[in-house]
Amino acid sequence: MYSGYFSSLPVTSSGSLDETREIVSSLFCSHTLRKEQRDPGLYYWHKRMKLDQFSLVEMSYGADVAIEPGELEKFYLIQIPLNGHAEISCGGRTVTSTPQHASIPNPARSLKMRWSSDCRKLVLKIERAKLEQHLSNLLGSPISRSIDFDLDLDLTSVNGASWKRSLGFLLESIKHNPDLVKHPFMVKEMEQLVMTSLLHMQPHNYSDSLHSRTCAVAPRHVKLAEEFILENAASPITIETLIDVTGAKANQLFSGFRQFRGTTPMRFLASVRLDRAHRDLMKATADDTVTEIATKWGFTQLGRFSVVYRKRYGISPSETLRA
Repeated sequence: MYSGYFSSLPVTSSGSLDETREIVSSLFCSHTLRKEQRDPGLYYWHKRMKLDQFSLVEMSYGADVAIEPGELEKFYLIQIPLNGHAEISCGGRTVTSTPQHASIPNPARSLKMRWSSDCRKLVLKIERAKLEQHLSNLLGSPISRSIDFDLDLDLTSVNGASWKRSLGFLLESIKHNPDLVKHPFMVKEMEQLVMTSLLHMQPHNYSDSLHSRTCAVAPRHVKLAEEFILENAASPITIETLIDVTGAKANQLFSGFRQFRGTTPMRFLASVRLDRAHRDLMKATADDTVTEIATKWGFTQLGRFSVVYRKRYGISPSETLRA
């Protein structure tokens, strides 16, 4: 996932340690940078995509490096290794970040990083003021401290995989229609979906308050749609079905799910169906087949089902069936 989205963007590169430090400082913030070994030589490069509230950077140093920016202060940084690994230390916590485990340091605490020479990352930069204002809007009140996420974002977990899909949706949309970046309103809507999903899916110091408020204030049409989906997931369901069930308009359903659930109605349906298919595959008998189970839960394109299933659970449907 995430490969190919930056292929058409220009490359900025350098073999100089000092020049690389200056380049990266201009993207993020001032920091110290040193090579961990004399050889191999440094070969830094990046490609950058600037959206409305997000900056996305694909980057690599091509050498074992130590990076110490201290406190990021003005932005949140989500780093997703595409290959290789990195050691991330922040606020007394240390995690090893891999393609399965992203990282989200607290911008109010000192950050140190060590990247392996083969480490290539997708880095998402979100302005601190934007994300904290978005959380305040969801809570209905201002926040007094920075958002202290769990440093390790497990992309193989159900919640982590859900957030990963929201970011993938944004990138996929831009990949297939590059002119989207010329429409700030549409980009902002997708960015808000990514932020809402992150705040709901990744534990942090406001999670309990957010969950309590979400459960308390989610509008009736969102709850009705959820209940209907959970009870009828094996039946044909369209957005028109949910409109009839809830009495809400389509835009009310989409905005309600985006604000209070961090997803869309149809993505929620797909997620429920995938969970049900996984459950059935886990308890399948010798007479059951992947095709039967997938079709039962509305997955008629088996190739696509296998791809989505593996992204969430890390193994194929047939491997689950044989386990």
